[in-house]
Amino acid sequence: MGTLQSGVRNALENCVRLREGERVVIITDAETAFVAQEIERQAKIISGERVRTFYIEIFGERNGALAFPDEI
Repeated sequence: MGTLQSGVRNALENCVRLREGERVVIITDAETAFVAQEIERQAKIISGERVRTFYIEIFGERNGALAFPDEI
């Protein structure tokens, strides 16, 4: 079985087809932050430093709403 690192790298390169210079926005929660951190790390390697991560909890309680906060 592969590692989280190899799975994330594969997803970004082959599924998302992330390229150098592209911007990335990651929206996560505290429960899955470890996955988001690896996505962020790998995205920075591939695309450069144009990666932003938002933790949904800083915008208030998760209530199932589909609307994104203005900051995102």
